[in-house]
Amino acid sequence: MAIIKRAANDTVFRIGIPIKMSIQIIPDNHVQAWALEESPPLNWIVDDFTNNGGALAGGKLRWGLFFDTAEKILSYTVLPYGSEPGKFSGMVSFDGIN
Repeated sequence: MAIIKRAANDTVFRIGIPIKMSIQIIPDNHVQAWALEESPPLNWIVDDFTNNGGALAGGKLRWGLFFDTAEKILSYTVLPYGSEPGKFSGMVSFDGIN
């Protein structure tokens, strides 16, 4: 079974204070290819994404396609904006299965 964990460097989000988000992924040994899509809160500013750069499109961060099963820690910085609470969501696809 794959391990996927999301973490923030702070437990309280404050407008204008950057937060570093990280996502640890350890695929199963039999996985041949995988990718991650992460959706930070709407209108929050995203910056500094790591590991193969990632791509920001349509408010979503995308990493991959990866062709190994090595553990990866993908990260980005988000700047809270507005009065709405932040809702993060994401999806990993292993060999085309979400």
